[in-house]
Amino acid sequence: MIVSGEGPARHYALKRISNYPAPVPERQAEVAAALMGHIEKNGDGYDEMRALAIWATPTELEKVPKYLSRGALTKAAIYVLCKKKVAGAAKKVAAFLADGGGDGKALVQALIEIGPPCEEYVLPFLTEENRGATHRALQVLAEVGGEKSLEPVRALTTSKKADLIMPAKITLARIEERLNEGKAK
Repeated sequence: MIVSGEGPARHYALKRISNYPAPVPERQAEVAAALMGHIEKNGDGYDEMRALAIWATPTELEKVPKYLSRGALTKAAIYVLCKKKVAGAAKKVAAFLADGGGDGKALVQALIEIGPPCEEYVLPFLTEENRGATHRALQVLAEVGGEKSLEPVRALTTSKKADLIMPAKITLARIEERLNEGKAK
């Protein structure tokens, strides 16, 4: 079995299956079940969770959200949900903007990868109360924000919190630029 055993051989096997460009159809269900089985049995398995971004079937994808609050597994679970374009992933992942989900940079990248569908779930984080979440939301909206984002971001350009003004202005400029490019085409 691909994921049985411990030590370097297991690590090497996980690394190999994580580098496949696509799952091998006749082995996908077996590999996905073994990966999820390890995660469920041991309660951890960062590498196994990341490998599910390639190998997961709908059965495993249904189980991934329950690992969104599990330390290091959170980052890997976010990665899987985004790579597999799981319905509802935007809402589940955006909820972690409040505390950064353990790795703010990975969270921002995941939401950017989800794309415009995350916009409506990111907008509520544009407040002055949690500036960390606001900065992360601005980073996301700079890449994927659309018409809905213009007014909330514009409001932050006159914030009483000085550290929000410049990021808001930069985000607003990038959104406007992207919208103008879209109109020009």
